[in-house]
Amino acid sequence: MWLRCPACAGEGCDSCKDSSKRGHLRIVSCPWKMISGDIWQAFEAARLARHGSWPNAGGWLDQPRILLDAISSIRTNEALFKTRSVFSEAEDD
Repeated sequence: MWLRCPACAGEGCDSCKDSSKRGHLRIVSCPWKMISGDIWQAFEAARLARHGSWPNAGGWLDQPRILLDAISSIRTNEALFKTRSVFSEAEDD
């Protein structure tokens, strides 16, 4: 599976320069295994926050800054994934 390089959006950069397909990174293992437990917890917190449920009592102003930053990052990336395809249409070799 090929993934468009998130550092350069497929334009080609130092992060993907050794790839045989410019601007892309080859994924050779299960992508789900690359996600750590703390990231899964952030995804769950973002999902719950979308429905008005926060980990700490109170509203968003009562939440830790790191949680708000993680949720913001997740929502931003979700929007990017919805507006453009991250996975290239290149076939695996």
